[in-house]
Amino acid sequence: MSGDRVLVIDDSPAIFRGLRLTLQSLGRIERATVSEDAYAACLDGILAVTDRPPDAVVLDGLDGYSREVLRVCADQGVPVVMFTGEPERYARSGVPVVAKPDVGGLLRALRSVLEA
Repeated sequence: MSGDRVLVIDDSPAIFRGLRLTLQSLGRIERATVSEDAYAACLDGILAVTDRPPDAVVLDGLDGYSREVLRVCADQGVPVVMFTGEPERYARSGVPVVAKPDVGGLLRALRSVLEA
């Protein structure tokens, strides 16, 4: 996982800061986007993925917008790990889903998609 570029897309500033600090301490994060507006976070994430695709994306459930980010990531061949408080909504998304606040589970899932 060393040197991988991970994009975090979340609309919760508190969760986002914690993830950013954790991933930065591991040397994993290059870009991140957060907005308290889920639509803005979605658009920022899509622009980041299409501009210069990261090695992986950590994606929050963005009130109906996450599916569009998932589609764009699939089109770009970028693996995604959903990190959400509503894991049942994404159980059939075809990507690893980790329930918040399980950061250890998120790191294991992220490692798995980066090694694949």
